[in-house]
Amino acid sequence: MSRWTNILNAITGKSEKRDIDSYMRYMYNLTGGGANVNQATVQGISAWSRGRSILSNTLAGLPKNLYQKTSVGPKIVDKHQSLDLIKLMANSNLNAYQWHDYMMGTAIDYGNAYSLIHRDENARPMYLSIIHPDKVTVEVWDNAVMYKIKLKNDSNETVTVDYSDMYHIMGSTNNGYVGTSTLKANATSLGLSLSMNNFAKDLYDSNTNLEGYIKNPGRLDAEVIKKVRESWQSNYGGTGTSSTAFLDQGMEYVPLSMTPENAQLIQLMRYTNKNIATILGIPAHMINEMDEAKYNNVELTGIEFVKYSLLHWVNKFEIQNNKLLRESEQGVYKWKYNVNGLMRGDSKSRAEFYNTMINIAALTPNQVRQLEDLNPYEGGDEYYIQGNNMIPVNKLDEHYNKGGTNE
Repeated sequence: MSRWTNILNAITGKSEKRDIDSYMRYMYNLTGGGANVNQATVQGISAWSRGRSILSNTLAGLPKNLYQKTSVGPKIVDKHQSLDLIKLMANSNLNAYQWHDYMMGTAIDYGNAYSLIHRDENARPMYLSIIHPDKVTVEVWDNAVMYKIKLKNDSNETVTVDYSDMYHIMGSTNNGYVGTSTLKANATSLGLSLSMNNFAKDLYDSNTNLEGYIKNPGRLDAEVIKKVRESWQSNYGGTGTSSTAFLDQGMEYVPLSMTPENAQLIQLMRYTNKNIATILGIPAHMINEMDEAKYNNVELTGIEFVKYSLLHWVNKFEIQNNKLLRESEQGVYKWKYNVNGLMRGDSKSRAEFYNTMINIAALTPNQVRQLEDLNPYEGGDEYYIQGNNMIPVNKLDEHYNKGGTNE
């Protein structure tokens, strides 16, 4: 029996149930831009598809570790029931990388991503099964959050799931319980991109990009116009035709060109690409919009991408991973998705930096090992300062009282 059942039975007579489903329907029915904006259509926008995959693939590929608090600092855990789900296989058909990729991408598109946590008789997680957001309704009873899952599309049969048994990643939210769909919230901007793509396709498919026209001083009937057009197309319209045109009866060829630049397609494409980068929160150069990218600012924008775009998604996954821990483990274990590798330089630069920080007693060896995802060692929490030998800071007096020197 659900551990929320008694609570719900007790408060039913005096509490007002808040149905979040109407809010979700409102967000999902937003339209804009004169185009049908949905998960399928936006995949045709190269900038959106690329930017979305950068976010989801980057998060999926991060090193993921579970730490246990010890007397010498956090220690990486090698064995735990939840480790296999997050690092190896979410279930028998979906590996951990694919699961993270799906959850992240779905949260971006729909605003919410759900996975049901299946547990054994000891409440330990066994596997995670993904659930499409359209099948989930969020209900709130005072502080109790419940999830209703629609079992079949053609029926109203549902099952209710505890908050603790639903892995829920949400995007930006206006109420704290469900996220808003990025696609629907930005339907106008994305609709502009779709409309632009359709316009460009129609422009070239319909041969609207005219190269010129034939001007005649007099009036021609329809039959003559037809013959002139066919003759021109036959002689000068394609490969293998003549290269020198001949016109008689005062006819004149007038060149006419509507280039993509004249149609402002290039400028519009750049505008929509930058707009998509803004929506996703990624630097424009990551979707090949390089006009403002410079060598000295690409590294900085890469760090900003981690700090201001990726990190808040990382925090959401780390928090939800706590649901894979039993209550007795909540204060003992902590999940960490390591982004240090995205923000640090090469191994030589890191070694020089760590060496300097240890020599000036700014970092301990164990702190350096933690940054490199290595387990601490006994005695590694001492601060050292450079002398003839490395001396612990708290033993400097003892060293000098014994006649030690520091050149």
